[in-house]
Amino acid sequence: MSKNGWIEKITHRNTELVLLASDAVDAAIDLREQHETVNVFDGVHLGSAAALDEPIVSTDTLFPEISEVEHVDPRQLD
Repeated sequence: MSKNGWIEKITHRNTELVLLASDAVDAAIDLREQHETVNVFDGVHLGSAAALDEPIVSTDTLFPEISEVEHVDPRQLD
């Protein structure tokens, strides 16, 4: 499927695509360099949270190990 085909399929489901900001990419690169367990996908999620100065909400067991980003496990929310 072409790039435009995927975009059309995604937006048809009322999903908004947003650009990945350069500061999030920079943070992702930094985090991946500091933590060998952070893969590219985790890096993007963590980098976005870091750039926005927001916690990451996830059940991923890796994220609590990354001290640079606050982690919230949704299973622990009241």
